[in-house]
Amino acid sequence: MQTDTSNASRILYVEDLETDQALLPTVLPESQYRISIASNGQEAVERLKDEKFDLVLMDIEMPVMDGIEATRYIRNELKHSNDDLPILALTVHNTNEKRAAALEAGIDDFIPKPFDHDELQQKIEYWIQHDQTDSFIEAAQMFENTDLSSYPILDGKQIESFLQFIGIERTRELIEDSMSEYDKKTDMIFDTNTTADDLAKEMHAIASMSGNLGLSRFSMSCRTLMNDLKNGDIEDRMTRLMDVQALYDESVQKLKKIIDAMG
Repeated sequence: MQTDTSNASRILYVEDLETDQALLPTVLPESQYRISIASNGQEAVERLKDEKFDLVLMDIEMPVMDGIEATRYIRNELKHSNDDLPILALTVHNTNEKRAAALEAGIDDFIPKPFDHDELQQKIEYWIQHDQTDSFIEAAQMFENTDLSSYPILDGKQIESFLQFIGIERTRELIEDSMSEYDKKTDMIFDTNTTADDLAKEMHAIASMSGNLGLSRFSMSCRTLMNDLKNGDIEDRMTRLMDVQALYDESVQKLKKIIDAMG
C-alpha cells in the first residue's frame, strides 16, 4: 500500500555526506515528512528560490557554500524570515564562535551530531508548529566532556534505534558503506603531506558518520582531534591518528559481533 504523503511537511535536508543523506529519510515517518536532499548550501539556495519547504535541516560545514553562509543568504537575499522558514543546524562543532555565527546568520536551533532520533523528531515538530525552543546551550554541553573513557565504545540506544527504524539488513548496509568510506580515506589521513586543515575536515566527516552509527568513543576521538587541528598542525599528530585507528578497529569489531548475533 502506498503511503499518503499529501499532508506531510516538506523538509529540505542540506548535507554533503552520502551516508548521512541516506539516514534521515529512514528515521522520519514517511507519512509525516517529505525529505528533499541538497548536497551543499548553494544547492539549498537554488531549491528555495523555486520551492516551498516547511523547515530546513542545515549541516554547517560543507563544500561550495557552507551552512552559515547559506543561511545568511536565505535570510537576507531570499527574505525567508525565521517565522516563515525555521532552519535547524546539524553539526559536530561546539565552539562559542560557531554558535554565535550560526545565531547571527539566522539559524533557529542547534542539533548536535550524532543526533538522537527522538529528539530530532521532537524539535522538527516544535519548529514546524512554530513553538519556541532554544537548545543551543543544552546541545553545547553534550560535548564539553572530552574524557574519551566516559563515552561508551558502542551506544546501545543508537544501535537499537537503527534496528527499530530500518531493520537489520539496512543497518548492515549503512555500516558497510561507512566502513568503506573510512577505508577510502585512510591513505590521505595518514599521509604526512595532508594539511592540518584537510585532515580536520576529514575528522569532521568521520565524527558525524561514526557517531550516527553509535560508535561514540571513536566519534569523540575524531571530534577532539578535529578541534585541535583547527589551530594548526600538532606534534603528536601521527600518534593521535594511530590511537584513532585502534579505536576504530575495536569499535567496528564489537559492532559487527552485535549485528551478526542478531541474525
